[in-house]
Amino acid sequence: MYCSNCGAFVPEQAKFCPECGGGVQQLPQNADSGATEAADTQQAAQAGGYGAPQQPSGYGAPAANAQPAVPASGYGASTYGGAQPAPKSSYNAASAYGAAVAGGNKEQPKEGKGKKKPIGLIVAAAAVLLAAAVLIPVFMRASKNKKMEEAAFLYEAGDYAAAQEKYLELGTFENAGEQAEACQLAMDYEAAVAIMDSGDHAAAIGAFNALGSYEDSMELKTECQNQLDYAAAIAAFEAKDYGTALPAFKLLGTYQDAQEHVKECENAIAYEEAAALKQAGDYTQAAAQFLALADASYLDSLEMGKECLYKDAEAAYEQGAFYQAYKKFSDSELAEYSDSAARAAACVQEHPKTGILFQHEDYKKSQCTIKFEPSKDGNVTLIKIYTPENLLIGVLFIREGATAQIKVPAGKYIVKTAYGKQWFGEEDMFGDDGTYRTLLEYGEAVQQFDKNFIYTFTLRTTGGNLGGQSENPNSF
Repeated sequence: MYCSNCGAFVPEQAKFCPECGGGVQQLPQNADSGATEAADTQQAAQAGGYGAPQQPSGYGAPAANAQPAVPASGYGASTYGGAQPAPKSSYNAASAYGAAVAGGNKEQPKEGKGKKKPIGLIVAAAAVLLAAAVLIPVFMRASKNKKMEEAAFLYEAGDYAAAQEKYLELGTFENAGEQAEACQLAMDYEAAVAIMDSGDHAAAIGAFNALGSYEDSMELKTECQNQLDYAAAIAAFEAKDYGTALPAFKLLGTYQDAQEHVKECENAIAYEEAAALKQAGDYTQAAAQFLALADASYLDSLEMGKECLYKDAEAAYEQGAFYQAYKKFSDSELAEYSDSAARAAACVQEHPKTGILFQHEDYKKSQCTIKFEPSKDGNVTLIKIYTPENLLIGVLFIREGATAQIKVPAGKYIVKTAYGKQWFGEEDMFGDDGTYRTLLEYGEAVQQFDKNFIYTFTLRTTGGNLGGQSENPNSF
């Protein structure tokens, strides 16, 4: 059967139309006979015209000679002014079942009876599609945003592998690709730190170098390099290869205790050099280096310095450099060392006898006399006479309270005088404690001595007519 609302085919026993959803009423059992009668009536009407108008039952008395209307499909079809086609809402038994009508005529298709598409259903479907087109992308974006948040949470929690997996699943969504790369960098950084912590600094340097400027990779790379350099410097130091260790520690700057090791290496090198000097018999330099190291309390430098200083003093004494030996034995470093005090006293020489210690053979003519009378001030006096050409012609020594004289050819001479209390021999004279001067007459060092005259010099007195200027002991 067909739907009375939309004309769509409806299976038997169905209560609702599958197209429009309208209700379907089942026909009574005499539906077939009713349909046949309705068809005969319709054919009669078509053959003999519409005839006289008929009044449907229930609407007053029937017209004369009028036949009552036959109900079709249980609904009844009333006509006004002659037979009319059944309305679209009426059930047409002949079209529904294809029954044969009188005269053997077959059912002919009804024109204009095609299926109609419900406008409301099409609009609803379009609305659904439109809503889907809008909502699905929204739902998808919300889902991706949620995954981005989950990935970010994992990243902050340090689970970079899980975070990277989610970012990769998001593909090109927003900055997921960049975040995936950030996760990889973080994992590479953790791996580099782990390598560094394991002590494999050489491998860690390569790992941090690959990371470039990520986080503090360059600082950690430098730290690894410093660790390697420091370890190499320590190895050289422990092997007593101070020449190699020293520059290595210097390059490390303020890293860890590098500066302390620099000083240690310098001291060790200086100690080795001092030991070599001692071995070679250069006690002067050896003593100086050992005693310099003693200020840093390095090893046994102080004892070694004293030993070298004592040996150096002995060498000076044996060479006749009594004043130099005296100073070395009297050094404060040797104050309590061995017999230094007694050796220092032995360096002071006995005063020579008053008189001439030396006179040049060419200047022994007795043409004039030069006499010296030092003041009694507790000092002994040494006199030296030179020609203007700086040729030494005579040396005199005068003990305290005594006088001395020398006869020389007439001519021009320079007179120099020195005095002191301790005598260390003609080489060192009075040492640094003596006074050394050149006598001046009217400001001139060169004085004229004439034949047959006696010239008397009263030394270290006040109110005299001679002046003097200080002289260097080495040029006296």
